[in-house]
Amino acid sequence: GGLPATPTGNVTLGDNAVQLPGGNWGAGYVDLGANIFPKAGDGVTLELWARQDAINSWSRIFEFGSSLNDSILMAWTAGTNINTDDVCFKKSNGGKDWRENLYPYTLGKMWHIALTFARRAADGLWDVTIYKQDPENPNNGRMFSFTTTAGWSPLTQSMAHACLGHSLNSNDKDAAATYDEVRVWNVALTEEQLKANAALGPDELPVLTQIGQGCTLPSGTALTVASGATLDLAGNVVTGSTVNVAGTVLNGTIVVEDAIYPGGEGTVGTLVLDGRTTLQGRLV
Repeated sequence: GGLPATPTGNVTLGDNAVQLPGGNWGAGYVDLGANIFPKAGDGVTLELWARQDAINSWSRIFEFGSSLNDSILMAWTAGTNINTDDVCFKKSNGGKDWRENLYPYTLGKMWHIALTFARRAADGLWDVTIYKQDPENPNNGRMFSFTTTAGWSPLTQSMAHACLGHSLNSNDKDAAATYDEVRVWNVALTEEQLKANAALGPDELPVLTQIGQGCTLPSGTALTVASGATLDLAGNVVTGSTVNVAGTVLNGTIVVEDAIYPGGEGTVGTLVLDGRTTLQGRLV
């Protein structure tokens, strides 16, 4: 989003990653700037590739906020026990704290980590899902979900500081950790999209396409969504001739005049739809 990332302390900048030394509070971290989340919309995703290089007490994967009582944080460990972790949403009027849902962050192992925020249409509350995925093994991962309390929104979360590897609490240690990639999306990515991103890795961006209002494809035109790509219909009804899909389609309706080919015509593949998507046509 154009905000500069500022290294502070003894930080090593490599060609593709940033390495933090670990140590006492302030030893070394990265400041992503203020207010890095979007201020409008119905979805947000924070996505990163990071590894823990050594254990430091209560060291953060990240912490975004303005004070000890107003922040979002993930800690590599609760204290110094590798068989713990911490996720906390702090608010001055209360908050939520979750322990031992994602551990362990194996030392020296790069993880694909993501938080998604999706606003519910019915009541305006936000569904939050947190993922930890081994990019080299899709079966090695953990996730958990919860719903926020009334009045809380990632769009209005105070975020004077957004730091990697650094706590707002001066009693905590800075992380000994390496960060390969950090992304903020203005949509809530699906589990399938995040798995596809994990497979692509930190150095390749996925194709995320959004259809415009009232889009109609010319008769005889095939709509193709490639493997690893995502087509967001943005709530629209889209009409086309044939649909060849190896990626993900979400949030709308496709009316198909001829046939739907999961994976592409003449190819066996998987068609992924979210719960808000409908296909009308002949499945081949």
